[in-house]
Amino acid sequence: MAIYQAAMVPQMQMSMIKKNWDDDKQLHWSTLAQVGLGIGEVIGGYVNGEIEDKKGIKASFYATIF
Repeated sequence: MAIYQAAMVPQMQMSMIKKNWDDDKQLHWSTLAQVGLGIGEVIGGYVNGEIEDKKGIKASFYATIF
């Protein structure tokens, strides 16, 4: 998962070229977006674990898909 997130930083920076931001500002905002993704992973793992503990693996599987 970390490899995918690291690959997203250059892609986000390329999309910011139209805004005429310097490299430092582009790096700042793209890494700030990565913080949000990391928090989402932690919360998602916690919620998925709670579902798995209370309802079982099958419910966790369906909750992940839907």
